[in-house]
Amino acid sequence: MLQFCGLEKTQLDANGRLKLGSRLQQSFGGYGSSAVVLYCLPEGGIGIYPMAEWEKIKPDLKAIQQQFTGSVLARRRMRMMGAMTSKENLSNQGRITLPQMFREMCGIEAGKEVVLVGSEFGIEVWSSEKWQQEMSFMQNHSLEKGELEMNADLQLRDEL
Repeated sequence: MLQFCGLEKTQLDANGRLKLGSRLQQSFGGYGSSAVVLYCLPEGGIGIYPMAEWEKIKPDLKAIQQQFTGSVLARRRMRMMGAMTSKENLSNQGRITLPQMFREMCGIEAGKEVVLVGSEFGIEVWSSEKWQQEMSFMQNHSLEKGELEMNADLQLRDEL
């Protein structure tokens, strides 16, 4: 697939609009629709997904709906999905305005540099500072996980 991969730095304009480069415009254009879904990620970025991909990855809302009246957790999940999701359209020039509330939640400021991160079925928009924190977190997690796996392998070897 590899249509939404890599990293790019760009800048939001003073109105909070993001201009996608030609490579990303082509990737989104391959879906035949300008409709996209913006999702405010709990980790601190804003995901932008073609509508067709969002339909594949979004939570199973029918299952949540069936539990809605009897489950506080189900209601909270629905509320979170509703509040953190927005349907938008890419302009013909490949621009999209990131909602102000989403920008505030993610520490993304108009007129500042952002990092565009490929996530295979869409892109994520991060403030440069939050992206550095996320990268550090992911690297530390991988190192810790690798160390635990190596220790488990060594323990198994010693037991044999």
